[in-house]
Amino acid sequence: MNIRQELAKKIKLDNVTVDELVQSFTIPPSIEMGDFALPCFAFAKAQRRNPNEIASEIASSLVNDELIERAEVVNGYVNIYLNKSTVTDKILSNFAETKELKPLNIGDGKIVCIDFSSVNVAKNPHIGHFSSTVIGACIARLYEKLGFEVKRLNYLGDYGTQFGKLVCAYIKWGNREDVQKRGIEALQELYIRVNAECEKDEALLQECRDTFKKMEEHDPFVMELFEWFKDLSIAEVKKNLFEPLKLSFDDWRGEQYYSQFTDDVLQQLTSSGLAKESQGALVVDLEQYGLGVAVVRQSNGTTLYLTRDIATAINRYGEYAFDVCIYITGVEQKLHFAQLFKILELMGNGWADKLLHLVNGRLRLPDGKLSSRKGNQALAKDIIAVATQKACDIIKERSPDKAFDVDKAQQIGLGALIFSALKSGMSKDSVFVLEDAINFDGQTGPYLMYTHARCASVLRKAPVLTTDISNYGIDSDASWELVGCLNKYQDILLEAYQQKEPSVIARYLIELAGHFNKFYHDNRILSDDEASTKKNLTITRFVKYVLNDGLAILGISSPEEM
Repeated sequence: MNIRQELAKKIKLDNVTVDELVQSFTIPPSIEMGDFALPCFAFAKAQRRNPNEIASEIASSLVNDELIERAEVVNGYVNIYLNKSTVTDKILSNFAETKELKPLNIGDGKIVCIDFSSVNVAKNPHIGHFSSTVIGACIARLYEKLGFEVKRLNYLGDYGTQFGKLVCAYIKWGNREDVQKRGIEALQELYIRVNAECEKDEALLQECRDTFKKMEEHDPFVMELFEWFKDLSIAEVKKNLFEPLKLSFDDWRGEQYYSQFTDDVLQQLTSSGLAKESQGALVVDLEQYGLGVAVVRQSNGTTLYLTRDIATAINRYGEYAFDVCIYITGVEQKLHFAQLFKILELMGNGWADKLLHLVNGRLRLPDGKLSSRKGNQALAKDIIAVATQKACDIIKERSPDKAFDVDKAQQIGLGALIFSALKSGMSKDSVFVLEDAINFDGQTGPYLMYTHARCASVLRKAPVLTTDISNYGIDSDASWELVGCLNKYQDILLEAYQQKEPSVIARYLIELAGHFNKFYHDNRILSDDEASTKKNLTITRFVKYVLNDGLAILGISSPEEM
């Protein structure tokens, strides 16, 4: 039930639309000041009256309305107090009739491509990758919930001088049996070693560059090694990160695949006059747009990340004909994507305005920036293992006599990590502290999972009620606050969609769980009064439904027992 809209429909003001009224409603700072407030100052000019006079007229028109207990005028505001019994009855009756919330189909089948995670060959994903992955996965599920057709794209980092370094290191120091056995661990050791050696040996660095040049020329020996590294890497990343998260991608093509189209891109840029030679390099001057000068081909003839991204975007639109294409990366790539989108627009691609870049803030360890080049990492698989063990310890401590469930322990551990990654605004910088992330008290993923399990426990114990109760009534502030919180779930989904912000859902679920746990402690949910019991069980059932639905969008499991 959209209370704001229902209230707005009841108010008639010349030259003021229902939508304008809906957007004007505010929530007063305290419940004593009403459930909604309507400031009338913005209407004064169009109405040619003072705000207090307008407010008085509106308050008078709301007398004797079934949804409204009373309306008061205070200094140009209309403070509206809802009829709690009537509103609660309408909300819960709607829930009871539909069994679930009616889906919000604002997407209507439109195609959305979401480029996120973007793991690298021969590198173990660290906690930064984990964070960006769960953010992207959450946004993908939110779009699906709202009726969009989502294509999940993992743009594999598999191109560049660093891979020349890796192949060079393997040829010099590698062992096939060791790499086959230890996979990414062995490859990362080689990568760290070659970087350290290249800092001291310019000849070795040039040899690595030459090896990458061979990759660009598709040298059979170099490419055979590299394809082997890539297959090993994808298999390990799926096993250690994506399988625990129950996440799959529609497209794994990366830089190497799209590099085959860069010649066409360069030809278009030069023939159109957008790109010009500068000191042997090919550049696009974007200074007039405040975006500097973008290099699309280096003086040695090699292409860049930007060139390959231009080719990728053009090919993706040709393949998917997307309505929106979202890129989710670190904030350090903000200029890169601004240049990319502007160049695509200047090339005459009418769909360039369908591209959107979302940034997630920098994630640091307490002692500095995450770096695979120097080996300073908090690996995602290790963090998952530690969080799972922490969950194991807590389960054993709380229920020593229960049969132990390893899968549930991993669900709880992952729930803690996922919620930790999503609860703050996605663009904020943060320091990753393991102990904070796996804290099972307070505003955490396990707290939400436990609240869901508490709802499930209550419902398992509930009697079968056959009496039809048409008026659920309301008997406490805790009930009213909880029902009101339940009622705004769909508004929360819309807000999260409009802001492209998972934390909106995360914060809402914490609020909902808090209201339910207060309701649980203030009420006997199962009592001798059948009407009261039915009301309480209806509320409980839909708290469980909304928690399950919201947690699913975040990517967190909803256990029936904890």
